[in-house]
Amino acid sequence: MVPEIQHIAITVEDGSLAVMQFVTKAEFEREATDEAIEAEIVKAGIRAVSWRRIDIKDLPTSRDFRAAWNYDGKIVDVDMVKAREIHKSRMRAVRTPLLAAFDVEYQRADEEEDSEKKASIVASKQLLRDVTEDPAIAAAKTPEELTAVWPEILKEKAEKKAEGV
Repeated sequence: MVPEIQHIAITVEDGSLAVMQFVTKAEFEREATDEAIEAEIVKAGIRAVSWRRIDIKDLPTSRDFRAAWNYDGKIVDVDMVKAREIHKSRMRAVRTPLLAAFDVEYQRADEEEDSEKKASIVASKQLLRDVTEDPAIAAAKTPEELTAVWPEILKEKAEKKAEGV
C-alpha cells in the first residue's frame, strides 16, 4: 500500500509554526480525520493553538529561516523580522571565535609593542562588531536577499581559520 502524506500547519502557543507530516494508508491503516490529526499533535507534545491542512507547494522552498515561518491561513511565508534576527545570530556565531582569535593576536602584538599591528587588530575587531548593523540586513525584503548579506570579513576570516591560518 502506498502511503499518502498530508501536511499540517500547526500554530503553536509560543507563536511559532510547526509543520507535521501525517502519513495515512501505510502500515498504520488510518485516515486523516480531524480527531486522528489532533491526537497525533497531542502525542507529539505540541502545544497547538490551531492547525490546518496545507499543500506542500504552499511551503517555502528554502528551510534557511524555518524558525521564522508563519501561517496566515492561506500560505506559509517567512516573517522577515524574525528572519533578520536569525541571520544576525548566525553572524554572531561565526564572529565570536574570530573576535577571540583577535584577542590573542592583540596580546601578542602588545607583548611585542607593535602599535601598528594593534591598531590593525582594533580596526578588524570593530568591523566584526559592526557586521550585524549592515543596512542591507534591514533592507532585505526576501529570505534570498537576506542570505546574500554576508560580509567579506566573516567569509575571509572563517576561511582562514578553516585553513589553519
